[in-house]
Amino acid sequence: MSRSKELAKSIGSTLTSQATTAVVSLAFFAYFGRMLEKSEMALFALVGTLSAWLLLLSGLGIGTLAIRETPTLVAEGKHEDVRRLISSAIVYRAILSVVVAIGILLLIPWLSRAVFESDRYTASLRLVTVVAWLMAQGQTLALIQWALQCFHIRALCNVVNAVGARVLALVGYLWLGIDGFVLGFGAAAVLIVVIHLWTLRRELTAHLMPLGRLLRQSSSYIGADLLRNLMRSVDRPLVGVLLGDVALADFYVAKRIYEFIAAALIAVTSPIGAKISEVKIQGRAALNAYFHKGLFLLAILFVPVGCVMVSLTEPILRVLTGTKYLSASSILACFGITIMAQSTFQVWYEGLFRLARPRYLVLHNVLQAVVTFSLYGVLLPFLGPKGIPLSYAAACVAAGGFSAYLLHRQVGLTGRLDVYARSGLCGAGVFVATWAAAQLGHSVWALAVIGCAAAASYATGFVLLVPPDVRPLLRRISQRVPGLRRVPL
Repeated sequence: MSRSKELAKSIGSTLTSQATTAVVSLAFFAYFGRMLEKSEMALFALVGTLSAWLLLLSGLGIGTLAIRETPTLVAEGKHEDVRRLISSAIVYRAILSVVVAIGILLLIPWLSRAVFESDRYTASLRLVTVVAWLMAQGQTLALIQWALQCFHIRALCNVVNAVGARVLALVGYLWLGIDGFVLGFGAAAVLIVVIHLWTLRRELTAHLMPLGRLLRQSSSYIGADLLRNLMRSVDRPLVGVLLGDVALADFYVAKRIYEFIAAALIAVTSPIGAKISEVKIQGRAALNAYFHKGLFLLAILFVPVGCVMVSLTEPILRVLTGTKYLSASSILACFGITIMAQSTFQVWYEGLFRLARPRYLVLHNVLQAVVTFSLYGVLLPFLGPKGIPLSYAAACVAAGGFSAYLLHRQVGLTGRLDVYARSGLCGAGVFVATWAAAQLGHSVWALAVIGCAAAASYATGFVLLVPPDVRPLLRRISQRVPGLRRVPL
């Protein structure tokens, strides 16, 4: 299969998965955004937070090592080495995460008093920790699927998790309240782990690498992983401890909407990034051409989405959560800026991850962390939770610039300003059209007009602004999507 066909299939499956997941998740979010008290929404926010902390403190660079080394070992035909590497990554991360989970369980009484100002949710937080551990195992297995470039299985598991977890959470909530809600996610996590292990069964072995040897190989990535994951994981605990459960609920709602978009962004970037290692052996010209196409594709898809998040914060929140969380409008607008900055940053990061030496990845993440946490100190006292997405957006710009400079020095990659200009013009057109349509109010008719304005302005900008060298790739992709076969590109 040609690279274009394989890339089109990978992007198609991931986008289909993300679209299905987003529809189910948003419907669920709209229902429970109205049903849950803000304190219960804050409790639910801690499920994902603790899962992220489990991965953060137990990862030790092992997942990154597996993602980076597995494609090379497969290409070299070293299948036994692949099985030992991924089996070791799964087993050792599971064991290390148990140790971390025990530590979190010991801190639960303090966490309950810090966020909720009482011991009311202490037992629920212990249940949350157990469920978070199960979810962390599923995420580890999803990383292994990524390392093996099994994007279709990964996409299937995302859909099963989106549907299964929400259905079980709904049943659990109606039966047992907030604890049943959390248990529903735990049951779905068990199902996802079983599916992953079943599909990976031929890739697993009982002959593990010695832990010391594995840690020596992954040592170059430990610092990079800690910093990168810390930036993703520290914001919710920070808001909860400093500002309380109500502020945490507002921040969680805004960030959850952002995460729907960010997950789609990363899902599209993953198959594009996975091919960079293969393209580089064809020479600088081929690498530059492929990289520019990927950069433009991500920018033209997600810069306009960020503009929509900025212009339509209130309608988005009204549709998803009613009027309860309109106080999160300004936070959501700031996350729209983050999406715009992250759209191109994500491609530069994939290039650095695949092409540069590990020490430069560490430097990149140090720079990103320094900018992020420095701006936290400057912006949080004045802007509150809004300072968090703005800090991350600024860090994406700084780290993306570092990656572009380093990749130009190391492998001759060159940036193209027209990528940013074209996507920015498309986003500006979408922003103007949706903002104007939003002045019609919040009726169903007005929402329909807003949707039509967004689609028409985006389609117009997309067709007019696609660079000539990208049109053949988009044409090949569109020919495999029935509804797009006759769209002139």
